[in-house]
Amino acid sequence: MSKANNKSGKVSPDLDTPIDLPQAAVEKVSAALNVLLADAFAKCCAN
Repeated sequence: MSKANNKSGKVSPDLDTPIDLPQAAVEKVSAALNVLLADAFAKCCAN
């Protein structure tokens, strides 16, 4: 599992959940969730 973009290189044990997805799938899921979150935030805060 990647420890992406963490300055110390360490991940809290609470967040370091083992998964059986390949890294490419993790990145695709993460990208899709980022788009959804950004869209929800934009719609929420646009008014």
